[in-house]
Amino acid sequence: MRVVDSWTGARADALRQAFRMTIEKFAEELGVSTRAVAYWRERPDIVQKPERQAILDTALERAPDLVKARFSMLANQDSSIADLRISDANLILARAPFGRGGGHVGGVGEADAKAVVAWLESTNTSDDAISYFAQTVSRTAEEHASAPPATLLARVHQLHSMIRALLQGGRQRQSQTTVLLRLDADLLAHLCQLLGDIHRDRDASAYALASMALANEAGTGSAAAFSAQAQIARWRGRYAEAADLAAQGSRGKPPAPLRTLLAYQEANAAALAGEARRARGLLDIADSMDDDSTSYSAWSCPPARRALFRMGVAFNLGDPHEALRHSAEAVPIWEHERARAFGTWAHFQITAATAHVMLDSPEGAIQQVGPVLELPREYRISTLVEHMATLDKLLLARRFSRSNEVASLRERIREFNDGTVEERTMEDS
Repeated sequence: MRVVDSWTGARADALRQAFRMTIEKFAEELGVSTRAVAYWRERPDIVQKPERQAILDTALERAPDLVKARFSMLANQDSSIADLRISDANLILARAPFGRGGGHVGGVGEADAKAVVAWLESTNTSDDAISYFAQTVSRTAEEHASAPPATLLARVHQLHSMIRALLQGGRQRQSQTTVLLRLDADLLAHLCQLLGDIHRDRDASAYALASMALANEAGTGSAAAFSAQAQIARWRGRYAEAADLAAQGSRGKPPAPLRTLLAYQEANAAALAGEARRARGLLDIADSMDDDSTSYSAWSCPPARRALFRMGVAFNLGDPHEALRHSAEAVPIWEHERARAFGTWAHFQITAATAHVMLDSPEGAIQQVGPVLELPREYRISTLVEHMATLDKLLLARRFSRSNEVASLRERIREFNDGTVEERTMEDS
């Protein structure tokens, strides 16, 4: 959090703007007169009285993280402008021609050196703000497995908009710009994945390309964007493309958790594409990777997600018995992890249910998929609905036509698929 050594009128008004409050509302929140708050705008250089300093300190301390980040940016804009005015004056002096008593020639001297340093240090953000963004971007990636997709989509887009505004302002140090580009690249890759989950593929693809462009500008890899695109391609039935996208992401030498995820994604897509040898070889490689992942980030592969991929590869290679063996082995994991990763858990249950149907066990399928059918509507992303639709098609087999239990299950699946996140998001947009 930015520490304010002295509250001026400008800084006090920056805090009001960070809260996005009117003068009247901010005065009410602080317990001061409306005239006092208005006066801060009129007299930006005025230093507040000690009691007002304490009130503003408390307001900033209790502010949400997003407000603190906005305040830090606004306050730094004011201070940067002041610093730039000083540096401009120094630059004029430094460029002045040699004169009597000057002591330097044609702009070579102390004033010029100071102007260079002032320019180098001028920025429209602070290291505190960048640290806040880095932590928040990481946190939103970790919330991918548990937060309602529509809620997370709005949050990620808001963060992207804030960072984009800073970058377009173009007044950061080079090191700050590099970090902001990298963070925004991660956000755009996350937007790609979230939009794919609600079947907005055209928007997702556009964000993936933008993410790659930013990552290239920052000098970092585009593995996250490749991972997101691989997932979308797999769900749309483009299995060979999905495997190749995951392979491309792996070649960029991503961090260990993402490298593991990409290996499993490639193995699963290869199995769906009918490339059994490639799938088994990649699965062995992925299983051998020990990255100690425990976080359910959008870009990691903790034990429960590994279990889903192992089961998926076995099932997609036509071995439902092996798939159910993996399912049974993972039961202890899900006893602790279900609440942390609704999507991974739901896909796991549906895959196991589908394996039961392949083995003519509708009772097993009902037991596996029953809890998924109780998910609230805000968690019914299009990928889950499509997975449910595949299960429903298998239940249409003639051998199940006289089963009342199967008929009841199919009715519940139809109710589940009615009113997805995709439909609700389109209605809200």
